[in-house]
Amino acid sequence: MASFTVQDILGSTVAFFLFTSVFVFPGYVSGWALNLLAFRERCSIVRFVLAIPLSIAISPILFFLSVRLVSSQFALGILFALSIAFVIILWHTWKWPGSGRSTEMNSSLKRRQRQVLLIAAGWSVFAILFLVDLQSQGRLWLNSVSYDYSTRVQVIQAITRTGAPPINPSYYPGYPEKLTFLYYFWYVLCSLIDKLGGRWVDARTALIASVSWCGLGMMATIAVYLRLRGKGGLKIWNSALLGIGSLAISGLDIFPALFFLFGTRLLFGKFALHLPGDIEHWNEQITTWISSFAWVPHHVAAGIACLVGLMLWQSTRKSSTLQKISAAFIAGLGFASAFGLSVWVTVIFAVFWGIWMLSQFFERKQAWLMIISGVVAFLAVLPFLLDMLHTGNSGSGQGFPLGISVRHFSPLDLIIQDLPTWEKSLMFLLALPINYLFELGFFFIVAVFWPLLIRKGKWKSNSYWVAEGLLLLVVVVLVTFVRSTVIGNNDFGWRGWLLGQFVLLIWGVDLLEYFKSKQLNDAVGIFKCQIPLTKLKSIMRILMILGIWTTVLSLAALRFWAVLVDAGITSYADQFSTDTDIGRKTYDGRQAFDYISRNTSEDAIVQFNPRLVLDYPSGLYRQRQAIIAIHTLYGVPYEIYRPLVLEVGRYFASPQEWNTLDEMCRRYKIDILVLRDSDPIWESLDELNMQRRPIFINSHDAVFICGTRD
Repeated sequence: MASFTVQDILGSTVAFFLFTSVFVFPGYVSGWALNLLAFRERCSIVRFVLAIPLSIAISPILFFLSVRLVSSQFALGILFALSIAFVIILWHTWKWPGSGRSTEMNSSLKRRQRQVLLIAAGWSVFAILFLVDLQSQGRLWLNSVSYDYSTRVQVIQAITRTGAPPINPSYYPGYPEKLTFLYYFWYVLCSLIDKLGGRWVDARTALIASVSWCGLGMMATIAVYLRLRGKGGLKIWNSALLGIGSLAISGLDIFPALFFLFGTRLLFGKFALHLPGDIEHWNEQITTWISSFAWVPHHVAAGIACLVGLMLWQSTRKSSTLQKISAAFIAGLGFASAFGLSVWVTVIFAVFWGIWMLSQFFERKQAWLMIISGVVAFLAVLPFLLDMLHTGNSGSGQGFPLGISVRHFSPLDLIIQDLPTWEKSLMFLLALPINYLFELGFFFIVAVFWPLLIRKGKWKSNSYWVAEGLLLLVVVVLVTFVRSTVIGNNDFGWRGWLLGQFVLLIWGVDLLEYFKSKQLNDAVGIFKCQIPLTKLKSIMRILMILGIWTTVLSLAALRFWAVLVDAGITSYADQFSTDTDIGRKTYDGRQAFDYISRNTSEDAIVQFNPRLVLDYPSGLYRQRQAIIAIHTLYGVPYEIYRPLVLEVGRYFASPQEWNTLDEMCRRYKIDILVLRDSDPIWESLDELNMQRRPIFINSHDAVFICGTRD
């Protein structure tokens, strides 16, 4: 058997190249056809850069509607048609970069372009290697982001098998139940690549490849935004390099991470070294950019789609009415895509868009075009909205998804736990500057000093600056005083910051260029204090270095945490595992589900112990329907799914005989049973083996045919 690591790398690489049909061709064709963002006037390399964010804005809603209203085959037909159109356009319009410039300018420009392309290629390779399973000597170590991927892979698989909205792959109460209570447009795109890739690509490798494209999409968005904002030629490539490099800068999470790492050892001895699988979980996080690409590419893509709408509106202020209408229409599609990628990010952008639209209305600046975008977005996303409102017989079981609450600062929790609610809120409010300093680091200083150093009294001279300031203000107010209540994590407060992070990154480029070009003999005043600019520059440099090291530590923890746990270097008291034999159990679990995928029909129903809280193999590698599992219970109330968990789970909770197990399988129409060494039923494995041979067995997993369908 080939190495699982090699399989993952090959599958993810094939998926990466197939994704060009989703993340390049639609934007390229529409950009050329409608001349969006002056597409036809750009050189060929810049057109490709423009095509990526445009595709991220268009593809999710385009292919959702294709799959939802017609079929996956129809969506693949659209992909084929766009591919043909792309080849025709490229054949007739290829323009070599740098033509018409001086030799010296052309050489410098090409050098900067090569640097950007090398960074993009390096990121693509890194993202795949970062996320694949690492195999060595019968062990398989997964990345900590597998905690979430064990759910997302199941959604992609379900879309591949059953269309959109998918049949819930982990909840089958005697009949198929639609999975509608989540935003799943990103998974539709991954499912198309899963189909296109055949035996080379599966749902998981498609998801891994999509992370590479998410990062490329943000890099392209930074470059395009800086160009439209007022820079061109060689300067834009220099600025783009600064902006792309700034994606590696995070906050000051390195300090609490080191406290956990060494503090536990000092307090509890040499065997208590503790490195969390995700160092950002110590607080209400503002996630590092690269971690966001890996954990939540769909939320980042929603931010990109919203920013594309913003750029389209800004770029057509002096264009013809026809161009404005075209831009408004595509912006509307982008907003519809964003809603199906991340409701939270889109809600924040919608508040900003509404406020900005009112300001444009009062200034008589054709706000009606912004209304067109909203109407297009609503009509395009209407089928998705109707699906979300209709959650089947289960109901959502949720109250209003947002609540009022001051953003928490976790170090205060133990100190203020006995205080009244209003006093807790006051303490969290007073701690906000420290809270955001830890989470933003370098970008906290950017937020404070950019208005003072760069834009003294000139806000209205550039419409981009006005929009950036308003967007950042909306983000800060909403994520500080509103939180999501759907799950325990404050997803609204975590992901809503993505738009604010983008603004601060752009402002950070401004400040870095300012400090590079100015003689820093002056001082800047804040709170009646005069801070020398040379000192401010030194502070920013230190925070940049700390932010980069935070990102490095965060990525190392995500990638190697499971390896360190198995090696006994760090403790395993973490949300990502319940034991210290992760590698062997993951390897054996993947073998079992790989065998099931290759040797059973697609409509087979597989069941395992539903009481397992951390069940990576059944989430990451399962490609069949289950009666009940923890992975995709979105919208199913606890009081409805809990009895099913208990009823099915009790068969795994004690030694059993085949008569009892077959009766259960017939009742629930289960075809395949997966038993694990962690299940109490494992104690009766020898007796079960004597009565019926397993179709697959290893040290930790046994797979049996069970019962017959009615």
